[in-house]
Amino acid sequence: FLLLAFSVFQIYNEVKIVNENGVTTRTHLRIPGNVTVQEKKQSVLPDAEEYQDDHDRASEAEKEGKEAPPYFVFHAGIPKAGSTTLQKDLKQRKLTEQLLQDRYIFLPHEMMHQQKSAIFQKEEDGLLKLSLASSVQKYVENIEPSLVERYNLVGSSEYLFKPNERECQAWSKEFMEKQSYHMKIVLIYRRHHGFLPSVHNQYYKVLERVGKYWPGINGDVRIMSFEEWYECGREHEGQCRGSGIPNWNVFDIQTEKSYQSWKQCSHEIQLISLHHVHSSDSKVKVDNTNSNLSDRAIVNGLTIDFICDTLQGGRNETCQHYSQKADGEFSDVEEGKTATRRLKANTNTSKDLTATRRLKANTSKDLNHDIIAVYAYQNGYFTTEQKRKFERQDVVKAVEQHFLNNDISYQLKCPEQSMLDEIYNVSLKGEEWYFSIVENNNQGKNGLTEIQLEDFNVDWKKTVDAKTFCAVDVEEVFKNQQWKGFFRNLV
Repeated sequence: FLLLAFSVFQIYNEVKIVNENGVTTRTHLRIPGNVTVQEKKQSVLPDAEEYQDDHDRASEAEKEGKEAPPYFVFHAGIPKAGSTTLQKDLKQRKLTEQLLQDRYIFLPHEMMHQQKSAIFQKEEDGLLKLSLASSVQKYVENIEPSLVERYNLVGSSEYLFKPNERECQAWSKEFMEKQSYHMKIVLIYRRHHGFLPSVHNQYYKVLERVGKYWPGINGDVRIMSFEEWYECGREHEGQCRGSGIPNWNVFDIQTEKSYQSWKQCSHEIQLISLHHVHSSDSKVKVDNTNSNLSDRAIVNGLTIDFICDTLQGGRNETCQHYSQKADGEFSDVEEGKTATRRLKANTNTSKDLTATRRLKANTSKDLNHDIIAVYAYQNGYFTTEQKRKFERQDVVKAVEQHFLNNDISYQLKCPEQSMLDEIYNVSLKGEEWYFSIVENNNQGKNGLTEIQLEDFNVDWKKTVDAKTFCAVDVEEVFKNQQWKGFFRNLV
C-alpha cells in the first residue's frame, strides 16, 4: 500500500490556491519519477488537504443551516486546446449515464456549444439576459423531479472562454445567484508557441474546405503563411484584421486572458496544463513534452484528468471506470472504429514515429497546395479561359495530386530568428504566468525551476524542428519551369 501511494505521489500532485479575490485555483502537474525530493518541492507546492472542497462547502453550509450548493463545473476552453475531443468524449451516451450515477448531469453539447449571440440577449435597459439559463433549468427539471437532492452540472463550450463584463454579470446573476450553483470554471493551458500556429492552420483549413472562390471573389481571401500573419499582427498592435482569421492577438496568452475574465463570475477556477496531463492506466501512453494535439494519447489523458480531478461533489465512480478502461470503453457502437484507432495510436511509443506524425500534421500540406494554386492564379500562370473555368478547390486538388504522383518536394520558408525569438519570449512569459498561479498564488514571482525551464525548452525545440512556423516558398517553387507547363495544361 505504501509503495502504491508513493508511486501515485510521484506521478501526480494537485495544488489548490486561493487568490487575493477569493477565487480558488486548483491545478496539477505531472512530476517525473526520477527527480529528487528537493526538485519535487521546487516543482509543486504540496497540498496537505487535497480534495477538501466538498467538506469545506458542506461545513460552511451546515453552520448557516443550509444545504451545500451543487457544483456547476464548466469547461470554458481555451480554443485549440483539446476542447473538441474532450467534448466528443464527454457526450458519449454510456459516459453521460455513468456521470448521472455520480450525481452529475451532463448538459447536452447542442445546448452549450453555441455562439455568444445565441446565448446572450440584449434587453431594453442595455443589460444582457442569459437565455441559456432557462434552457439549462428546464433540462435539469426534466431529469430531477424524482431526485431527493439537487444534482451537479457539467458543461463545456470554448465559445465562452473570455466573457466580457456584462456577460459575466449575466452569468453570475443566473447561475450563481438565482440557481445557486457553486460555479467552478475549468480552463486548459496551452503554450503560446503551440497555440498560435494551431489557430492559424485551423481557421485557414476551415476556409479551404468551404472556400469556393478565388481571392477577391465573393469575399474570399488569399491564405497567408504563418510568418505573414504574425508579421501583420506585429504591425497592427497584435491583431491582423482582414486575414480571414478571427482577431486573435498574437501577443496575448489566451488562458491568462480567460482566467482574468472568469475571476469575476465564478467561485473557483481550475487550471489544467495540456503539457502535464497524467494517465491512470499503463495502456495510455502520455509524452510529457509532446505538444501535438493530434496524438490521441495526450487528449485521452486530458479527458481522464477532467473526469477524475475536476468533478468533485459526486462519488466519481466514473473516474475509476474510465481510467481503468483507458480509451474508448464508453464509445457507442457507431464510434467503435474511432475507439480502435485511438488504442492503436496509444500503443505506439516510438519517439521517432511520434515526431514523424507530428511533422506531417504540422506542415499543413493542404494549406501549402492552396498557396501554390493561388500564387499561380495571381501571377499569370492561368489563361483567361482557365480562370473562368476552374474553381479554386479544383486547382488545389490538381496541385496536390501532381505532388503525390511525381514525388515532388518543395522548399519551406521559415521565419527569421528575430521573430522566433519574439514568439519564444512571449511563450516563456505565458509559462511563467501559469506557474506563478500554480505555485506562487500570482504574487509576482515568475521564475521557473530548472526542471520546468528544461521541459519548456524541449517542447519549443520540437515545435521548431517540426517546421511548425514554416510554409512553402512559392518563389522558389516557381523557379522550376515545369510549373508553367503544368498550369497551362490543366483541362
